Amino acid sequence: MVRKTVKLQSARMDNLTAVRDMLEDICQQQQVPESTCFNLVLCADEVCTNVIMHGYADQSPGPMIITAQADTDTITITVSDEGRPFVPEEVPTPDLNADWQTRKIGGLGLFLVKTLMDEIRYETSHVKGNRFTLIKYL
Repeated sequence: MVRKTVKLQSARMDNLTAVRDMLEDICQQQQVPESTCFNLVLCADEVCTNVIMHGYADQSPGPMIITAQADTDTITITVSDEGRPFVPEEVPTPDLNADWQTRKIGGLGLFLVKTLMDEIRYETSHVKGNRFTLIKYL
C-alpha cells in the first residue's frame, strides 16, 4: 500500500501542481494505466478547484489537505478543507444536448467526477470542515 499527503496552507490554484505530481507518482508506483491516472488527476483537480473557487470564495484561501492511498485494488483520494459546505445533490445535471453556443459555462466538473470515479462521498461538519472522497477500482 502507498499513502501520500499534500498539505496546502493556502488553497490556491498555483499550489495544485503538488497534488498532480503526488497523484502521478502514486500511479507510477502502482503501475496504474495512463488513462486511469489521467482521470484520477482530472477529478482531483476538479474537486480542488471547486474548493478554491467556491468553498473559499470571498474569503482568504484556507487550508486544504489531499491524501491519496493506493493498493492493488483501489485508489482513494480524499480532499479536506475548511471552506463553505455544499450539497452535491443540489448541483444540477448539465444538459449535454444543449447547443454549445448557448450552454452555460461551467457546471460539468461534478458530472465528470461522478462519471469517471467508481464511488464518491461527501461529508461536512462544522467542527471538521468538508471531506470529499473519490474512489477508483483498479
